[in-house]
Amino acid sequence: MKTTKINIPKYKRLTLTILVSSTTMLTILLPGLAQIKPEYFAENTQLAQAPDPCPDPPRIPPAKETERVTVSRLGISFNKPVNYRLEENPRDNNLILLYNPADDHVMDCYQRNRIRGGGHRTLPIAIRIETSPSNTSLLPEIGRTIIRLENIRPTTIANQKGMVYVVKSIMGRSDNLDTSLEASFLTPNQQNKITVSFFTYGEQISQVDQQAFNVVVSSLSLI
Repeated sequence: MKTTKINIPKYKRLTLTILVSSTTMLTILLPGLAQIKPEYFAENTQLAQAPDPCPDPPRIPPAKETERVTVSRLGISFNKPVNYRLEENPRDNNLILLYNPADDHVMDCYQRNRIRGGGHRTLPIAIRIETSPSNTSLLPEIGRTIIRLENIRPTTIANQKGMVYVVKSIMGRSDNLDTSLEASFLTPNQQNKITVSFFTYGEQISQVDQQAFNVVVSSLSLI
């Protein structure tokens, strides 16, 4: 059961009206709301239980045909499936996102229904480059959000020593594990770390997303 915490502002004089229904559910009303008819809450409860107008569509397999992408400012080049959309983040020059067609379907649905947000429902492949201090590890540190690392495997990426691994993490106060598939390596001058990652809610990464991830990682090269 999902529990939502509601903070009630402090008033100098606070009057609470408690309505007790036959289902023993208590509704606490702030001053001014006590005049609202009970039918209002019944109608809005039904609205809250309405089906999601934009359910998550199935992930679409990456196309066999690929295209070469070169990002000069990051000094990298890689292949991507032709049916994946590339997006450069205008607020983060060190990040590139690759979207599955299913992600675009979700965002189109949000726009058609005039619903704000929706970005949290997308699951892109991310390519990030960041400055690496001396002795930078290719593996992330286990801490408050990262619970453990799994399937750690040394490999070669862009002719450099790299690591592929799975990250199990917990976001916020949730007890649910989330999963990331990641691959990291350092540039030859050891000054930058490049990480390719795919995040999903839950503990399973679909075969479709693994395939697209592998296309990108196996084709990465430095320019």
